[in-house]
Amino acid sequence: MVSKELQILIESIKVVLLDGSKEHIENLSNDSSIDWDKVDKMLQYHRIRPVFYEAMRRIKIQNKVVESAGRFSKIQAIKNLNEIQESKRVLLLLKAASIPVVPYKGILFLEKLYQNNALREIGDLDILVKPEDAVEAMKVLVADGYELAIENEITDALLNEIIATFPSPEIGLDKTSALGMNVHIDFHWGINEYEEYNIDADNIFNNTELGIYQKENLLIPDKFSIFKMLLNHHGGRECWVRLKDFADLIAFKKSYPEITEDTLISLAAELKMKKIYNASNSLLKVFFSANNFRIKDLPDFDSLEKVVYLWEYSVHWDKVWPKIMVFRIYRRLQDEYLSWYAFIKSQIYFFSKVNFSENKRPFVLPKRFIFLNAISKLLGYLNSHYIQPIFKKK
Repeated sequence: MVSKELQILIESIKVVLLDGSKEHIENLSNDSSIDWDKVDKMLQYHRIRPVFYEAMRRIKIQNKVVESAGRFSKIQAIKNLNEIQESKRVLLLLKAASIPVVPYKGILFLEKLYQNNALREIGDLDILVKPEDAVEAMKVLVADGYELAIENEITDALLNEIIATFPSPEIGLDKTSALGMNVHIDFHWGINEYEEYNIDADNIFNNTELGIYQKENLLIPDKFSIFKMLLNHHGGRECWVRLKDFADLIAFKKSYPEITEDTLISLAAELKMKKIYNASNSLLKVFFSANNFRIKDLPDFDSLEKVVYLWEYSVHWDKVWPKIMVFRIYRRLQDEYLSWYAFIKSQIYFFSKVNFSENKRPFVLPKRFIFLNAISKLLGYLNSHYIQPIFKKK
């Protein structure tokens, strides 16, 4: 049984994206026992404020949380226009430099899954290039006025070292757009941080096509690659622990009804993410269908219950307890058995790698000191997330 507050968020998605009945959400929203501050906290975590606001608008509910979501949604709509224009300009800029590039996640999903309706929260502008083109692409963007999120002087040697040393294949770039708004690009030269999965940048670029994107003829991922992006990020990286993930999945299935479930399952299996995809379908059955499914009657119910626990908890996994919970879900939902020993070993190796955009480690040792560099990363994390905030409050 989930809380009434979480039910309101789920029903919002059903009403807006699945044309569901408004009766249940109306009854919930008029229930005097609803903790609207909790709803507000959940909305910020689940990142579905535009969907929630649209649902409340349809049932004519007004209160301070709805008004706040409405303000956010209007600002988001303006931000979307800014990001769309800058996305198109940046893609054309790199195309002119003969660098293959595709839009990735956010703005791409907004156009292809939501038909540019302002129903999706978008934080950053994501683009993807091939690893071998990453240095040249960064040089083009820096020459265009974008600033890398590092303090070092930008040289070819530094850019090459960034590509070679970053544990996660992405870095941030910032610029003020022509509309006077800040744009943050999440610049990706890969999409898979975890060795368990069979997906990388080539996997996407091998399945691209020239098509219309924001009214321009640009290179875009095909519908199957869009599914792979969605599954890799929402399922593989985030384990479905936010309702935004399900909003995107529902929007994908609505946008491409011709793709059969057997095809999606086959694609997931190809990426070694079949269990992760099956988990999303199980949660869709329990919470978004009209049938009375129970979690305990479905495969991997223990992991599914942990996902729902994190829906309720609504605290980002950059905190210790949610991170541990996500790790537990992740380990259990791998297609091939992953022992705790193998998982922890891979995490130690991942976090031992140092990148240029962080200044949080108390010490950095040569690369061969894998365990000690990982401990340094942990100490820096504890300091920035738990120790420093204590002193800031005083």
